[in-house]
Amino acid sequence: MTILLALDRADLLRRYEPALRLLAARGHRIHLVCGDPHAIDRLARVPDVRPAPVPEPDTGTWPAFARAARLSAAARRQGARLLARAARAAPPDRHVLGSLREIAPDLVLALSPFAPDSRPRDYLAAARSLEIPTAVCVDGWDEPTAGGPAGARPGRLLVWSEAQRERAVVAGVRAAAIVVTGAQGLDAPREGEASREELCRVLGLEPANPFVLFAGSPLGDAAAEPFLVERWLVRLRQAPDPAVAGVGVLVVPHPRKERRYLSFDGSQLGAVAVWPPSGELAGGASPSDAVAASAGVVSLDTTVLPDAVAAGTPFLTFAGPDAERLREAWAAPLVPEAAELVSLAAGLDEHVRDLARLLRGELEPGPDPGRDGRLGLTAGPDPPAALADAIEAAARVRVERVRPARADRLLRAATWPLAVRAARRERRAAEPAAAPGWLPAARPTIRAWVRLLVLGAYAAEAGRRAGRLVRR
Repeated sequence: MTILLALDRADLLRRYEPALRLLAARGHRIHLVCGDPHAIDRLARVPDVRPAPVPEPDTGTWPAFARAARLSAAARRQGARLLARAARAAPPDRHVLGSLREIAPDLVLALSPFAPDSRPRDYLAAARSLEIPTAVCVDGWDEPTAGGPAGARPGRLLVWSEAQRERAVVAGVRAAAIVVTGAQGLDAPREGEASREELCRVLGLEPANPFVLFAGSPLGDAAAEPFLVERWLVRLRQAPDPAVAGVGVLVVPHPRKERRYLSFDGSQLGAVAVWPPSGELAGGASPSDAVAASAGVVSLDTTVLPDAVAAGTPFLTFAGPDAERLREAWAAPLVPEAAELVSLAAGLDEHVRDLARLLRGELEPGPDPGRDGRLGLTAGPDPPAALADAIEAAARVRVERVRPARADRLLRAATWPLAVRAARRERRAAEPAAAPGWLPAARPTIRAWVRLLVLGAYAAEAGRRAGRLVRR
């Protein structure tokens, strides 16, 4: 069969490579749609992968309204389901419809489309209108809320654990559409894992000493994160415990925010290394290898928490005034199975004490991922095969013909003014600011006035010079 794989970030492919290679070995064709240029390089080792062109977003009235409604549904709790319902009532993106008709896939598979404005959401909506089966892989323990995959209404929602299945049902997903696959790609054997000594040698860290990994966050004010990392490093170097003051630090920026660290220089703060912007080292080592080799992971969100749990590495974070501009990362409460795995400090002073306990081996570990079924890390002996089987089964799901319901027509009529306003605002944000209509007629007057101001300034300066000469 033909699978259309839609995603926003190339780093998501790291966990799904074993399952995708298995699907390609079974004879399936994979078309990749991703705006990230690193995605094609990431799947170069997977045979029968065809990069599909990414169409420009439809700037029409209803696609713009659907994106705005999904953003509003993700930002609020009250009325989130109504906004998600209004977004589904909007007609799909015309450009995406044309792309799907050209490729004619048997399944549209989206990898973790949590972002309300993500491109895979448009592909899911267009596939439903064309009666193409759809599936969503939830990447992590995040809650499938109405503004996320639950609002996308896929034919199959592939989640990690039973606890996540229960929350998806509460969010409005049909129980029959949810499939528990375990942690997708985390408990699979990693190929080409770099040794700790080789990794430290390439990064410039001392292999004999432990190092702590700081993982960047995609949320919050990304411009403030490098300054926060610098203050964090200064506080570590001033710690009374010599083990904390001399610990090595590896900073791994988030793939979407790595440009913020191009001018970051931690050479004056001891043993500090920054992960290269390409996402992988020359030897093939990935950030997951660094997570496994580190003594602990520090981050302001839970993006790398699954990798840390799978590797048995403690996860630490801190809140308080030191992370004020990045508080958005912790705005949503952690799900129960993730909250038990995080050592959350109220401020940097308490966080430094947690690091000292970590380096002394006194930090209490969280639940055992091999025995705690809520974490979803016990899928079976062959997790890539289980995920590949679930993807193949999703392609065989019968899709009912989508007919415009009366409620959809009523919603469109009621939200038409909002849709026009949303489309106008989106086009205004995408286009450069146009000059006002009166500017061409007033331009000669403005030029004359500026020249008079310049001549007046020269005359005033000449008068001041003449006055000084007279006084002499």
